[in-house]
Amino acid sequence: MQRKGAALLDHPILFLARFSVDTYRRCRLRLLCPIERIKSIAVELLAMLKAEKLRIDHWVDKGATRDAVRLAIQDFLWSDAPGLPIEQYSEDDVQSRANTVYLHVYRAYPTRPSPYYQTPAA
Repeated sequence: MQRKGAALLDHPILFLARFSVDTYRRCRLRLLCPIERIKSIAVELLAMLKAEKLRIDHWVDKGATRDAVRLAIQDFLWSDAPGLPIEQYSEDDVQSRANTVYLHVYRAYPTRPSPYYQTPAA
């Protein structure tokens, strides 16, 4: 069953909405980081996961693959170039956001294409 407005949910920003709300508040209130950087992180992370890790059939059923997805998210957020700004995020912050993103990916992308983010038939 498709949720109302699900076609809009495949936007990369909404993909990371669960952890980016706090980031947005930090950026907006303290002007610590540009929101465009967070948006680009979301776009790159989602693209990388779709291209590599989420292509495996029934990835949620395989422990090794689940661990690989979790590790890929954590490594991506920790990386220097595309990752979260290290000056604004502690180790606990990154770990917390990586876990939140993993749970979202686990729920929203049990198969490809995502049953939640499919565009409705015309």
